[in-house]
Amino acid sequence: MFSERHFPVRFFCYWPQNLKSFSQYELQDHLAIELARTYSQEHGEPFFAAIGKHAGYDLISGSGKIKLELKCDLVALRTGNVCLEYWNTSLSKASGVLATTATVWVHIVLEPGGLVSYEYDMDILRKLVIEEGRVKGNGLNSLCKIIPLDVFRRHARRSFPFRSRFLEDIMNQSAVRPAAEMDYIV
Repeated sequence: MFSERHFPVRFFCYWPQNLKSFSQYELQDHLAIELARTYSQEHGEPFFAAIGKHAGYDLISGSGKIKLELKCDLVALRTGNVCLEYWNTSLSKASGVLATTATVWVHIVLEPGGLVSYEYDMDILRKLVIEEGRVKGNGLNSLCKIIPLDVFRRHARRSFPFRSRFLEDIMNQSAVRPAAEMDYIV
């Protein structure tokens, strides 16, 4: 049912076989737009999504004061862990959590009751990646930290339900069972 394709740099989730016409960035774009709407309503200013392949951040406030990095993890519930990229071994330089220019990290996780967003100040998340978890390679060019989900939840600034009509449609069309058939390729 699922392909072996994964998203080593921008996005840790799996792509249903019957929706191969969508790219990793198209899914990221849809989620970024939905998150921009949420943050715009909360902060009373527009938020803009960086559509397509873009380094540094995924959303930015109209004032430029808030930059967000967005990740989605559909297998954390089953594995009990989140995977956070932090180093590019091919280039010998920081990537992911250690390289983003975002001020806020939003990690969307599939939980028993649906999707939940965990929001982090970057300093807290970077400290968590340095001090917690175990190192694992993704088989390509990245090193990641595998951090227990309960530890990850505890350090978040806040959490809130995330409704994504786009992602719900993908999961419904693909007959996804609660992450039972998905796994990280790391």
